[in-house]
Amino acid sequence: MANTDFPMGFEPVYMQAGGELQDVVHSILDANAAIYPGDVVELHTDGYARACASDQPTRVLGIANEYKAASAGGTVSYTPASMNLIMRAQVNSDDVDAQGDLELSYAIDYTTGDTTTLRSKMEIAGATSHATDYAIFILRVAPSRNSVANALGEHVTVECKFNPSVIF
Repeated sequence: MANTDFPMGFEPVYMQAGGELQDVVHSILDANAAIYPGDVVELHTDGYARACASDQPTRVLGIANEYKAASAGGTVSYTPASMNLIMRAQVNSDDVDAQGDLELSYAIDYTTGDTTTLRSKMEIAGATSHATDYAIFILRVAPSRNSVANALGEHVTVECKFNPSVIF
């Protein structure tokens, strides 16, 4: 059975070293682009938070926990990036189809969220694997209640974390 193509952004799942997931807030520009839950949030050069606008962000703040409409201004709530933050995300292609494709780094497939569901559509760019150079490090295939519901191959959902050698 094939995996379902259902991008959902990056979902904070747990802290690898234990502890609870925390929320913090940061200011966003009055003329901000929309931010969706599950978007990677980065610190822009103007000092404001914004949804990731690059496949290779360097100043990641964390993962957005709320929807902010375009030009809303104010603040955005997010789970802060940490070397211990484990996330769940979908891969956008069939390139992660073997055990050897895990434990490599990948770029972020950044895109605007879904205006109907108000959820992020960011994914992991499966065709960009490298040992160390990209922002997201895939750990393993995400657990599923049904083993055929999530398998290596097209649109696999994985557990991942930020690559400490690139992000921090």
